[in-house]
Amino acid sequence: MKRRTWSEAEDEFLLGLAGDLPMPLLQMTWTAEAAKRGWKDRNIHALRTRIYRLGCQSTPTGKWMTVSGLLGLGIHRKTLSDWLTQGVIPSRLTRGRNLRYFKRSDVRALARREPWRFGGCQADDLFCVLEDRELAERIAADYPYRQGMAIPVRCLDTGRVWPSASEAARAVYCTQQAINDGIREGRRVVGMRWERVAA
Repeated sequence: MKRRTWSEAEDEFLLGLAGDLPMPLLQMTWTAEAAKRGWKDRNIHALRTRIYRLGCQSTPTGKWMTVSGLLGLGIHRKTLSDWLTQGVIPSRLTRGRNLRYFKRSDVRALARREPWRFGGCQADDLFCVLEDRELAERIAADYPYRQGMAIPVRCLDTGRVWPSASEAARAVYCTQQAINDGIREGRRVVGMRWERVAA
C-alpha cells in the first residue's frame, strides 16, 4: 500500500490546531480545510499520530473544554443543562452529537458578566477553568455560596448552629427573611444576634 505523505503546508496547518481543539473538532476543521485545499482527508488516528510525530500533544489545553470541566467546579448537570437550554453559554456538539465542548473564552465571559453563577467554587478550581487568577479569587471571595445552597447560621447568644436560616426560623418562631435581614443589618431578631457560618 502506498504511504500517504504529508506536505509542509499540511503540517503547518495541523500544528496550528494541535493543543487548542479537541480531536473530534480538530478532525472536522481538518476535513473542511482539506476539501478547500485539495488535501487528502485523514481520520482521527492519522491526525493524532502525525501530531505526536511532530512533537506536539493532541490533548486540548487552551481554547476548548468539555462538560466535565464545568461539572468539576461542582456545577450540577441539571444547572448546566438549563444554561444550555436558556442560551446562557454557547457550546458546540461534535459530529454524531455525542460530545459537547465550550470555548474557554465564553466561560470566562460568563464569569465576568454573571459571576454569581459560579458561587461556591474554590478560587484554585476556578483558576484552572478561567485561567484568570484575579477573576477567580474575586468570585470566590464575593460569592462564597452557591445559589440555592443552604447556608448554616449560628445564634451568637447561644452558640447553637442550624443547617439553614429556614430551620433556625422555625425553631425560634420567626421568618427566614427576618433571620436573613438580621444577619445583613447586624440587628437582633427575636432578641438574638445571628451570623452565617463560613463554609
